[in-house]
Amino acid sequence: MSAFGTQYLPAPTYMEDSRYYAMASAVFCLLAGFSLVANMPFDETKDSGAGRLLSLIVSILIFGIAGHQLVTTKIPMAAALLSGKIVDINYTVESPDYIKTKFFNSPISLADMPTYNNVLCDLPAEFRQQLHPGSEIVVTGRGTSWGLFVRSARVR
Repeated sequence: MSAFGTQYLPAPTYMEDSRYYAMASAVFCLLAGFSLVANMPFDETKDSGAGRLLSLIVSILIFGIAGHQLVTTKIPMAAALLSGKIVDINYTVESPDYIKTKFFNSPISLADMPTYNNVLCDLPAEFRQQLHPGSEIVVTGRGTSWGLFVRSARVR
């Protein structure tokens, strides 16, 4: 995830350790979203039953994703913002030839990370040429053992 030109990556160990908390948070938020949307007033003259059902499904999915993101990304990101320490975290490369998009320049895909946080971008071509699936890299940046804001990367 890149915000304001700085990329944040959660630590793989944090992702593993927080897996059940993230699921619990997602279920809690999903149920809260269901409760909110299901109790909204329903105007039968304007809305169809299918439209209401679709909005209910989409809304609760958004709440569930937000709950999961809260634990897996937002809490460790806040801790990294408040920390002034420079840390090193090891990552495993899944694919050094990740598909280029308009959001990521020179991206590589990281293993054992959630879909929305599995890309490390803005890496020089010379560095990416050294990588292959399974390569270990060390990412340095400001943060905690839960995650960091990327400053540099090197092959381990």
